Parts: sequence; structure tokens; C-alpha cells
Amino acid sequence: MSAGAGAVAPAASEQFAAATFDAFAAGFAASELRSEEHWCLAGRLVHARYVAPDLAARFHPTLAHLECDAGPRNHVDLDIGCWDRALTDVAVPPPPWGLDDYLPENRIRGHVDGRIRAAFDPTARILSLYDRERRQAVLHAASSDTVPDWMDRAPFRTILTWWAADRGFAMMHASSVAWADGAVILAGGSGAGKSTTALACLAAGLDLLGDDACLVGLDPAPHVWSVYKRAKLEPDAARWLPSLDALAVVRTEEQTHIDPGEHHRNDAPLRAVLLPQVTGERATRAVPIARAAAMRVLGTTTLVEGGGIARDALTTLTALARDVPCLRLELGSDLDGVADAVRTVIENVT
Repeated sequence: MSAGAGAVAPAASEQFAAATFDAFAAGFAASELRSEEHWCLAGRLVHARYVAPDLAARFHPTLAHLECDAGPRNHVDLDIGCWDRALTDVAVPPPPWGLDDYLPENRIRGHVDGRIRAAFDPTARILSLYDRERRQAVLHAASSDTVPDWMDRAPFRTILTWWAADRGFAMMHASSVAWADGAVILAGGSGAGKSTTALACLAAGLDLLGDDACLVGLDPAPHVWSVYKRAKLEPDAARWLPSLDALAVVRTEEQTHIDPGEHHRNDAPLRAVLLPQVTGERATRAVPIARAAAMRVLGTTTLVEGGGIARDALTTLTALARDVPCLRLELGSDLDGVADAVRTVIENVT
């Protein structure tokens, strides 16, 4: 298809997806570098296959907590192929879209909704492709050398966001911490303080479910699941929270990651939504917020900051703001008090 020729026909997209999956299968079968693993995510079985040993090694540490035994093949809810093109002689077929179909935020015209979803990151040279009916996806990288370090902390995020929305979940642009038998999610835009809040809670002995990404579902009751185990450690947080030095630290060229170790939890009942906001006060307190205001924050951060790839999750986000207590967490300068305020919410909000 030439640039500007109009919308891509659904049949052409489906044929392209099928041919791409076949190409990956051929490359996987022929490669001596192949590997595979299974994850259990929100009670669903995910099968990941790699023809990308470097990416498999980079992605594994933040996904290892999800590993489980392989079940019957017909129980697999999502099959992901991870493909380093530089290591195979098999190429992706020519796509059915043209140059004018590449949209901002990595989206591709005609592939934001519908059966076939696709996104392309031109800087990292990564194509994410998902067929919602076949429950199959591919992450194709031109070379592992072009995959940025930040992706080591959140691999397959675009694909998992699409899949989660199809299953009635929402991949939240949020952090999550747990205490006793409950958890909260910490939602807000970049700079709101959600990651610092999560790390302050971790330093004070609470469990971390996720930093900057977590999976939320409401049926039969509100629940939150960990997707990625590692957290990003900003230089300021490292200075303010020296106890985090006791945790495993992984430094890359671009970022510093920490592993919460035994202070990690895979899932927990969801008790509340907290929206951090930095104040000039010393003490931290949680105050109720109108559901409409909470929904504006959740929608903006998860849908807009997520690149618009999670629009199917809008129903889940709306129900979340309606059914789960929402509070603004007014962050004070005393970081010890931050964890105390979060504990109080988990223990007392019903």
C-alpha cells in the first residue's frame, strides 16, 4: 500500500498478522538460540517464546516472579513471540500500511482498535503486533542493540496492555504497594510522586507489587496484580531513602533498578486508589476526592500517558473510580510519615 492511499482493509491486516506469526514460527523452529517460558498473570497462562537470547536475559529478571509450569496448550491465553531480526534469516513481511499511517505515540492508523493491533517505535525499531482473536502477539526488534534499557524494567508493555483490556483488566500507569491483607494503587502523572511514595513504603517495610505499572481487575472483587518486579530508583530517592541500599541494585547505562526481594508481592485485594500530590507541609495525609476528579486522573495517566493504546480499558477505569475508595495523598516532607499514612488507609478503608 502506498503512503496516503487510505485505510488498510481488515483482511489485509489479518493476512499480514498471520504471515508475521508464521515467519516467527519458522525462525523459532530453525534457530538454535530459541528459548521459552510460561507465566501466570492474573490467573491466565502466557507463553513467551524467544529468538532473542540477549532480550530474554534482559527481560527475565523483572518477569521471573510470574514463571509457572506449562499447562495444556489449549489453556494458553496469550502467546508472545520475541524476535531479534539480526539473529535470524527470516524477515517480517511487508506491512499493509504506508508512511502516512504512522501516528504520534507509536500508533499506526487502522490498528489502534479492531482485531489487529499494531504499534511501531521508530527510535527503538520495535514492532508490537497483536491478534486479539488468535490470542497471539509478536515483538519484533531490528536488533537487541536498539532496545532501550528502560524496556528491561517493563518488557512487552504495549502487548500486555492490549491483552489485559480484552480480558476485562486495566494495565494501570500506576504503582502499587501492599500491607497486611490489602493493597493500594498510586496513580498520577509523571512527577506526581507515585514512584517516590512506593519506594518510601518499600523502605518502611511494605511490599511492592509494581512501580509505574500494575494490573487491576474488578470481577468478582477489586484486585491488583504485579506485572513487573523491578522498580526504578531515581537519584533523589536514593539519597532520601538510604535503607534501599540494602536491596539488590542493577545499574544500566540509562537507569538504576532495584529488586524488592522478599518485600515483593504477586497480588492482593485492592482497598483504595491514592492520588499523590506534593505539598509544602511536613505531614502526609489522605483526604477523600470526588469520583469524577479521580476518574480524570486515572483516564489521563493510563489512557493519554499510555499512548492511547488502552482505550478498551475505559470501562474498567470508570468502574474502578466508582467502586473503590479514592483519596488524594497529600505528600509531606517527612518520608517516614508517607508509609504510615498509606498503612492507615489500607487498614481502615472499607
